[in-house]
Formats: sequence, C-alpha cells, structure tokens
Amino acid sequence: MILAEGELDALSILATSGADAPVVGLPGGNLKDTWAEQMKGLTVYVLMDDDAAGHKHRTRILDELAGLDIRARALDWTGDDVNAYLVANGPDALQERLGQLLEDADTGAVTDLVYVRDTFMDELDARATRRNTVYPTGLASFDAILSGQPDDPSGGGFVAGLHIVGGVPGVGKTAWLLQVATHNARAGRPVLMVSYEQPKAELWARIMGSLTGVPSKAFKTGRWFYRDEHGQHAEMPTAEYLRRNKPTALEACRDLSRRLRIVEGNSDTGRWTVASIKRVAEELADAYGEAPLVMVDYLQVAAPDEAYQKRELREQVKQITYGLQSGIARDLQAPVVLISSLGRASYADWKDDPLNGLRAFKEAGEVEYSAYTATLLYGLGEEEAKENDLPAPGPFS
Repeated sequence: MILAEGELDALSILATSGADAPVVGLPGGNLKDTWAEQMKGLTVYVLMDDDAAGHKHRTRILDELAGLDIRARALDWTGDDVNAYLVANGPDALQERLGQLLEDADTGAVTDLVYVRDTFMDELDARATRRNTVYPTGLASFDAILSGQPDDPSGGGFVAGLHIVGGVPGVGKTAWLLQVATHNARAGRPVLMVSYEQPKAELWARIMGSLTGVPSKAFKTGRWFYRDEHGQHAEMPTAEYLRRNKPTALEACRDLSRRLRIVEGNSDTGRWTVASIKRVAEELADAYGEAPLVMVDYLQVAAPDEAYQKRELREQVKQITYGLQSGIARDLQAPVVLISSLGRASYADWKDDPLNGLRAFKEAGEVEYSAYTATLLYGLGEEEAKENDLPAPGPFS
C-alpha cells in the first residue's frame, strides 16, 4: 500500500496505475488510527511531499507504523508534488518514476542499486576533474610499477590509498621519502610529512643542503667553514652565507614551503595521532582544493590515539595503520605513504622470496594487509650493482 500526503496525490497515482491500485490519501498527512488493522501484513510505502511539512509527516508516520509493528518504507520523492509531476510529465513518466522509487525502497534498501545508479558515476566524474589523482615519486620505472599500467602515458605513482615502505635501518628510507615529498611540492602538489624521529629543522636542512651543496655539518653547527678568495680558511654563520651566496636556492626553498608542511610527531606525549594528522590534512585539502600526499615516518614510533596508548605495541600499530587507511586514505581520497621498520629475521630472504619481505614488516601482520602497495628498500651489494650497471656502493650505502 502507498500512503500519499493528500487526496489529489492519491488520485494522481490512481489515474496512472489504475483504479484498483492500493493507494490511500492522507488529508494533512494524518494517519487514522482505525486504518492500522487493515495494514497488518502489508508493506506500506510512505510518499510525502519534498518540503519541510512533508519530511515531518514522513518521519512521524514511519514511527507510528513501526510502533504498530507494520513494515513501512519511505519513498524518496524529490521536487514538485505527485500531482504537479503528473500534469507536467504525463502518466507514463509518473508510472516509471513510481516504479523506480518502489524498486529503490525494496532492492535499493538492501543492495547498492541506488549507489551504483545515482552516485558511482558522479564520483568517477569528480575524480576526473581533480587536478592531481597520482603523486609520482620521480622515478619513472618505479612509478610505472605503482600504477600497474607500464604503458600508461599519463605516468604512475601513488594513488589514493595506504602505501607501505619498509627497509632495514640506514638504507635511506627517510631520505627517499623526503625526495618524493619535495618532488611533488615542486610540482605544485600539497604534501604533509609527519616525522616522529627527525626534527623539522633537520629535514629542511637536508632540503636546503640538496639545493645549495652546503654540507650537513654547516647546518648542524650553524657555521660555514670555507676558503676565501686568498685560499685562507674562513668562517661565517651558515645563514649569512646562504643569504649572500645562495639567494636563488633560498627562494626555491620558500617555494617548496608553500606546498610542503613538515610536522614533528611525538609518541611520548600523544601529539600527532591519526586524528591530528587527519585534521591538518583536511586543512591542506581545503586550502588547495585537493587531497594532499601524506607521508608518515615511521609506523612503530607513531602516536596511537589516547585509548590505545597503554596497549601492546601490536595493537597500537594496528590502530594507527587502520586509522591512516580508513580515516585519511579512504575518507579524504589521499595517498598515504607510511614507513615501517622491518624484523631482522627475514633480512636475507627478500630477493629469493618476496613474501618473506612482507613477513618482515615488524610487530603487526595488519601492516601489509591494509596496504595498497608494499615496497621494500635495500642497499645493493657490489655484485648486484655491477649486474645492473650501477655505480659501486659507497662506504655508507
């Protein structure tokens, strides 16, 4: 049975569906108590006008029917009322629309019919209009692997989702992450980098060093030792040297800072939990009109939410991983790149069996199960470098 808001709407449905159609008009949207017994065993569809009064009537009637143990469903009518729609579009159009609403209320209530028909294609259109749907690493061959389409001329990289990067200590995970961050910021894409180990000043010093050639010691000590025009040893504050001699590099660094934000996480005080990261990622998305690339360094020292701070590390890792995946990667449609340390037991087995590499992610199997991609970084030995026609590893590689 269909309950329409008024007699005229009920008559419009009768004129369209036939005189024996099970439809009742409710004057003023009021359901008579004496009708309840006649509705027992029926599925009742409530069709009210798309206005404030109609929405109020619909909620009240659905509640009343539920209280009487009568199965009731709402027909999601939008726009002008039923009679106006009939006058404007004719009986065939009204019949088709009623059929769709009834199908939505039945099948659509328990399946994804309405989503696929009405929402999914709109979401695809929205993705097509985003400025940046892929965040490349700058390594073309690796980006092609990430995309899964090596022949795609638009290039590859990190797409929305959670991506895990693991490696042994000292292999250069943070340095690589910083390169990816600056590569995207230089291209005008917003980037949020959360570091739980390195301070903000250290990471910006690395960026500045790569732009200027000034060694890291000069940033750590704040003083630059050099030879003057007479070949004599001299020194000056590093900042003064940069202002005098590297103005172009300083401006390039400022340009990067317009798109790149680095924050210092702190697991001891609970600062920069997943909720904190999501809040700032949302601010960047609002500012730039697109989701940022989010990079977290690194998982095992990241800060869990307050409710998990006294639990075992494995539970904390699970909460952080799922939080990044569902709260940021999924909700914001942002690529999230997460560095993870690796268990030492499987160090030697990576190249012989890649699955051993996945098992090497330390403390929680949920890490690789939550990830869209999992990447393992390792240093090349001399023989492997030679086989791949690469420079021989240096003393710190």
